[in-house]
Amino acid sequence: TSVASGTLIFTMSVTSFIEVAIMKKKRSVKIISGSAFTNCNNLSEVILNGTLRSLQNSAFASCDSLKTISIDGEELAVGSSVFIQCDTLEEIRFTGTISFFDRNLVSECRSLKRIYLPKKIAALPQGFISVEDGFEAIIYDGTVAEWNAVKKDTNWYVSSASFTVICTDGEIKY
Repeated sequence: TSVASGTLIFTMSVTSFIEVAIMKKKRSVKIISGSAFTNCNNLSEVILNGTLRSLQNSAFASCDSLKTISIDGEELAVGSSVFIQCDTLEEIRFTGTISFFDRNLVSECRSLKRIYLPKKIAALPQGFISVEDGFEAIIYDGTVAEWNAVKKDTNWYVSSASFTVICTDGEIKY
């Protein structure tokens, strides 16, 4: 399937929201509203390309079959608890520019292994991520010096195990 800017790709049956907003009107997606896909248990993969500006609170909470999500946004604002209780979520990939992260992006995602972050990211707030045993790494698209320059709250992560931030020129252990 070819992917146009702003297209949502789902490996599930098409809901009326997607059919009307994407297929019939051919409009790009700029906002995923709060709780838009909460408890959407047949959703396994999401690809959001290019036009997304706002990913609101709990947008993908409790999506029990979601495994991967890729989000490309420019000046993207990301709300709180976007990925909470997504038991099968393994990978979150952000590209573009993140202008704002709220608290608690990830929590209770027992299968999460990796989060990819772009070079251009906003500050990381208190409780940005809460990761479980088995979480491996944040892959950051910048240097160690650039990662260290990102403003981070003292308690930006909660983890019961160590993990690594992998940068383009080295690694940092947490």
